[in-house]
Amino acid sequence: MNDLSCRLRSAIRAAGIHFLLSSVLALLSAWVIFSLWYPWPYMNLTHGLNLFLVLLIVDLVCGPLLTLVLYDINKVRWKWYVDLFLIALIQLSAFLYGFEKISTSRPIFLAFEGDRYRVVRFDDVSSEMQWPASFNKPLFSSPSLIGVKLLKPADPGFLDSLRESMAGNHTAFRPERWVDYSTQMADVLASLKPVQDIEEKYPDQFLEIREIAKDTGIPVEELGYLPLVQDLTTDWMVIVSKRDALPKGYLHLDAW
Repeated sequence: MNDLSCRLRSAIRAAGIHFLLSSVLALLSAWVIFSLWYPWPYMNLTHGLNLFLVLLIVDLVCGPLLTLVLYDINKVRWKWYVDLFLIALIQLSAFLYGFEKISTSRPIFLAFEGDRYRVVRFDDVSSEMQWPASFNKPLFSSPSLIGVKLLKPADPGFLDSLRESMAGNHTAFRPERWVDYSTQMADVLASLKPVQDIEEKYPDQFLEIREIAKDTGIPVEELGYLPLVQDLTTDWMVIVSKRDALPKGYLHLDAW
């Protein structure tokens, strides 16, 4: 066996070991991302899957590929240690950068906002705003329900608040307007649309409503729905129980 073949086989073996170690890191990050930060349907609503795929490519390709290119069984050991350190540094830096981007883009709240639910991501809230202590979110936590206090036309600041919302700074993005979800359950129930409307508008998809009813043990007639929005995505809905005003399912259907 010539030197080139020997070098190639040893490089492939080293890259394979590196790939397996990188896979462990990828699996751990996948558990955090999809079990905690981006559970269904947030992975679709906030493009969490796309962000993870970029992270996966960097983690599983960048490091092992550099190992494959640089590994040489005949290289002086200390030189290989230097190469290994640089490879690990590059891979870890790229991974941490991607992981941080996914973290700051993660959904933190599902906010009831008058006649809809709105997904609130971490970076939707200005870093200059003071968060109420009761709404602080641990890093490794899933999105939770909140309510939003809306101003009435006669309230001071109503027009300014309206202008901010039209500019993209929606009421749900302002910590001073956050309230406990339990205080708005009556408003949720009053805003619900009957699921029978879905049967008329989307007869082929109404089976999904029946599946939600079956899974939750709640009769179809005791379910309602509201639109679900996130940024420019407006063609989702939340299925809500009329018993407790809590979300029971999500459908990729236009609720407007």
